[in-house]
Amino acid sequence: MIFFIVNESSKSGKAKDIVNDVIGSFKKKETEYKALMTKHEGHANEISETIVRKEYNNYRESNDEDFKVRIVVLGGAGTINEVVDGIMTAKNESEEISEFVDKCLCLSVYPTGSGNDFIGGLHIERDKEALYDVVTDDNAEIKSVDIGKVTFSDGSKKYFAISSGMGMDALVCRKAETSSLKKFLNKIGLGKLTYIILTIQTIFSMDYSTCEIEYETVDEDGNVETKA
Repeated sequence: MIFFIVNESSKSGKAKDIVNDVIGSFKKKETEYKALMTKHEGHANEISETIVRKEYNNYRESNDEDFKVRIVVLGGAGTINEVVDGIMTAKNESEEISEFVDKCLCLSVYPTGSGNDFIGGLHIERDKEALYDVVTDDNAEIKSVDIGKVTFSDGSKKYFAISSGMGMDALVCRKAETSSLKKFLNKIGLGKLTYIILTIQTIFSMDYSTCEIEYETVDEDGNVETKA
């Protein structure tokens, strides 16, 4: 089964036409799919978690060794990260679900955001016909990516696949989320300039603080060392 997780409000609402075009190419070829629209922040997390759990149960009942689940994200960086977080949250609930995800689930992305850093880092072209071929071909090339995890002071966790930042990086991204400048630049096809302009503005206006960072390294034998 192919599941589209769609954020029509990405690219300041201009993504809707792109989404209709991409999904239409699957519909024309009579490919079975479900299109699930996000309705609020965090909804993509909920949708992807639900897909993993339900399809895991379907997999157990089917006894089909060729069982496949394909999730296609149509959205920007925020939607991609939410979907990854949802998949990883469900995956880490049990060893059985983890094995199911590794064996049966593939994630594809057709970006409709402003920066589209994810596919840029993976050198993936935005091509709806290529997307169809990749998603429907069991022998298509699959790229592996590292998944990051942030653990907060209250014990909650967040998984991510693009980047995690602090300081100026995080502040610029936070500003961009609600920026009227971004909405305007998206409308004229210059959305990427948002981050350049906000970075320059933030350099001269942000507050500074000192901090101490600790991180862990894991060697080939699984030994963990904490460094500061």
